[in-house]
Amino acid sequence: MKESYWGYWLMVFGVFIIVVLLLIQSFTSTNTQDYYLIKEISEASMVDAIDYGYYRTYGELKMNKEKFYEVFLRRFAEEASLTTNYTIEFTEVYEAPPKIGVKVSSKSATFQVAGDTTTFDIVNKVDAILESKVDPISGKGSSETSNNTPTETEPIENPINMENPINMDGGNKEKSTVNNFGAVTINQSQETINVNGTTVYMECACGPIAMTEAIMMLGKGDSLKSNIQSELGYTPNNATETAAASYVLMYKKGLNGNPSSRDFSSSNFCGGKGNYASNGNSFLNNYGLKVDTDNSGGTLNSTGAGYAEKIYKSLKSGNVVVASVSSKVGSSIPSNTGLASTTTGHYYTIYGYNATDNCFNVYNPITYYKKGTPTGTQCVPYDAVDTYFTEYISVGNQ
Repeated sequence: MKESYWGYWLMVFGVFIIVVLLLIQSFTSTNTQDYYLIKEISEASMVDAIDYGYYRTYGELKMNKEKFYEVFLRRFAEEASLTTNYTIEFTEVYEAPPKIGVKVSSKSATFQVAGDTTTFDIVNKVDAILESKVDPISGKGSSETSNNTPTETEPIENPINMENPINMDGGNKEKSTVNNFGAVTINQSQETINVNGTTVYMECACGPIAMTEAIMMLGKGDSLKSNIQSELGYTPNNATETAAASYVLMYKKGLNGNPSSRDFSSSNFCGGKGNYASNGNSFLNNYGLKVDTDNSGGTLNSTGAGYAEKIYKSLKSGNVVVASVSSKVGSSIPSNTGLASTTTGHYYTIYGYNATDNCFNVYNPITYYKKGTPTGTQCVPYDAVDTYFTEYISVGNQ
């Protein structure tokens, strides 16, 4: 009898071990298959959802959110197991720059021993950013996403970076395309932002916004945020809050009017080349930048223009240009130029040139505010830049 009990328990133990092994095998294989399925589908769906028309127009990579949802779900339904129930959750989806977060939950196979049912929840999450860009002229290129596991991709022709900018001959045979940088989305809304007790009116912040854009485009955004934390005891959560804090710092250094005031009529309310090229050096030096006085010109609130060629040469040298339209010419700007009509003057950030269409890549935070979506980037015709910008300030590395 004793030996019989031992035999019985050995059989039960053996069955238990087999069930555990099957459960582990089911969990491992399902988890691995799900992960690589999600990763590959996410990458393919992001590429399928690229808005090529937007990129050819503005030089920025943008993804259509609705198309991404549609393509991802269709691809997943085609490839996933028909015997498994999946719960799909999109934790974050951003159109520009293209970034997604996808979480897919399922269950392992169910095994039952002596009336006890055992199963595991399987959850996989993939975060991905579309980092490569497609050549807007030839339409050629390759995509690469960053996620939990490195992926192998084909080499990208003419990668866009600080050391090797793209220069492509386009419709303007005398000039080449300059595309060293990408715009940073900053919202110049009419709301106020509290910077450690200081009320900042963002509708009055075009100068500090343009300077913040230039600093961040030149790769010094982290240094700027660190300086804000050190001098103001304030930690910005996004680029708009960073610009608001920059406004306070620039006011402290005499570069702009009071951020808590809205006195547009004040002669020193907005900073100009005179300020930014002299006192501004002490502000920019903190981040290893400077105002390139040899490539800056014009004056604030003047009617002088004709600076498009010099702005182009400044961009070719690797700089970002902060440029202003004065109140004396701002109200006469046609709506089809991509520039905003203004009666008080306005600052823009110029960060590239498209030789094919003979236009400059210009970021206008007012457009973002008025439309309520990130549409501040415009390709402004060469003639419009030459006609309406009365001052340009070239910002570059020391």
